[in-house]
Amino acid sequence: MASTLRLIRGGLYEPAEKTAPPSVADVRREAARRLRERGYEWQRVRSLGLGVRMPQEMRDLKLRISYVVDALLAAREIPEHFRDDAYWPV
Repeated sequence: MASTLRLIRGGLYEPAEKTAPPSVADVRREAARRLRERGYEWQRVRSLGLGVRMPQEMRDLKLRISYVVDALLAAREIPEHFRDDAYWPV
């Protein structure tokens, strides 16, 4: 985690560095991270390699996360806090 440094002049707060607004790539990386944490990629490879059907819960999770990505990218502006769990399926 990066710490934020503040420059204080006469009691006024100015952020040390302005961050760029979230991009499409940021949203896609967050979706991939969430799928990876749940083990989706392992299940997918297992399904392809062994011919074992992927669990329905994993397929549903992939669809729900894809829907969130589409909804976030369709918004006028991607929210700054798009990584919050409130946007993503549990």
